[in-house]
Amino acid sequence: MQQEMFFSRAGRSGTVAITVLLCALISTGPASAQTARAEIDSQTWLNHVAHDMLPFWSGPEALGSPIGNFPTDRCNDGSLPSTSDPCEVGTFRTNNPRQSVVALSRQMYSYGVAFHMTGNTDYLDYALDGLEYQFGNAIDPDTGLFYRQKDVTSGDWTAGGIANAQEQAYGLLGPAFLYYLTRDPDLYAQIKTLNSAIKANLRLPKTGAFRHDVGDGEASAKLVDHLDQLNAYQYLMSVTAPEADRAGWQADSAQTAAYIRDSFYDPSSNLFQLDAAAAPGAVGGVDFGHTAKSFWFTDLIGTATGDAEAVAFAREGAGRLFEQAFLEGSGSWANGFDKSGELDPQPFWWIYTELDQYAASLALDDPTLRPLVAEAQGFWLDNFVDNDNGGIWARVAEDGTAFEDARKHWKWKAGFHAFEHALVSYVATGAIDDTDTTLYFARDEGDTDFSLAYSFSMEPRSVEQLDSSTLQSMQKVTLAGVSMDGVAANTVPVPAAGFLLIGGLAIFGAAGAVSRRRKSGAAGD
Repeated sequence: MQQEMFFSRAGRSGTVAITVLLCALISTGPASAQTARAEIDSQTWLNHVAHDMLPFWSGPEALGSPIGNFPTDRCNDGSLPSTSDPCEVGTFRTNNPRQSVVALSRQMYSYGVAFHMTGNTDYLDYALDGLEYQFGNAIDPDTGLFYRQKDVTSGDWTAGGIANAQEQAYGLLGPAFLYYLTRDPDLYAQIKTLNSAIKANLRLPKTGAFRHDVGDGEASAKLVDHLDQLNAYQYLMSVTAPEADRAGWQADSAQTAAYIRDSFYDPSSNLFQLDAAAAPGAVGGVDFGHTAKSFWFTDLIGTATGDAEAVAFAREGAGRLFEQAFLEGSGSWANGFDKSGELDPQPFWWIYTELDQYAASLALDDPTLRPLVAEAQGFWLDNFVDNDNGGIWARVAEDGTAFEDARKHWKWKAGFHAFEHALVSYVATGAIDDTDTTLYFARDEGDTDFSLAYSFSMEPRSVEQLDSSTLQSMQKVTLAGVSMDGVAANTVPVPAAGFLLIGGLAIFGAAGAVSRRRKSGAAGD
């Protein structure tokens, strides 16, 4: 589909333009998702994705040339920086452009969520284009691992070296979510091969810990090098992988979660320290986002494996965290603690989403959380949205004032957190309101396993096979009775020791995975 030019460097005011097709897919609603907090429902989150977020991600500057070659740095109005106008990106980065595998994968994930929620196949095509580009360019043939970044001027991916453990994890974020949407066996083979390379080069099998860089002898002292394996791909694969492999993924995920808890959780503060060597009780510089994420994914993998103790630990700790992090005066989430140990009330977008989406998930079964969640969601919708150019501000003050000079798109802010937040909020809000939830998949016709990500359980009310001009197969699934169970009813047994994926698989060309999901000659390039 030919794309509109959404942005100019001069910026615009008022309602942001969106495509006619997307307007038709989303039912009637306000052009902005801003609304009274008591009126937030699942339709609000569809409007939020369509009107607040996707315009920033739908123009040619976002999609790259060819489509899938997503740029890592853009200006806050959505345009690309230039030497004459480096905008918020800055002169150094504009003159030394890099393309990060983290940003590629996060943007791929974002388009996957957009398809999942709206059914607009353009967004799945964009995600698949990104998959093809990333797998075709960003993998080191010697190690099977992702490169860190490309020098855009020279086109060289090798100059930045091999990605570290955290970056490797996020390299699999987008592919893992696309596998969730498609269950494509060729894509699964690629993910499995990359996971084998990560385990062979970065993982310590006895503890489940990860080295920071290839060649390091010891486990990384950084929480993110372990936690982001779990949150980016390990957990999702543990609930979507083929039945024969699922127990192995679950065992690895459970081992990672146990290592994180044993090495980084500080009972005296109820926080997960960012560094394993931090003194007990030290809170200076500790944010609430990594703690919320650590509790959440401990909960999720505990649910998947039937570990009731892990679920109870996570939910009890999360309850205490919410009390500590919620600011009653503004109805918003705090950021964490500054370096002096004082509470910082000015949240970054990603910290806000981690707290918000876990609280919304738990509110399904805990009605006492619902007023807090409604307040926090309202603050997000009212203050984090850039109503002139679309997209999400990076940081907002307690009074709702956005830090407009902070960059809206760069390596670690490439759509992922905001789109994940919208998806979880959409499902959770619909469940709380006891309304049916509609999501879209691209599975083989006859596939009946439409279990949801993030430990949501539900009953498919209907599965409608849809015609598509580009996809081989597409389903509109209407869900009812969504809940977040403390322990999954049907769990896959987890062996005592982690499994070892069979090595030696070739890195398949990404086109093999893409072609199965697209009709011949219909790839959106």
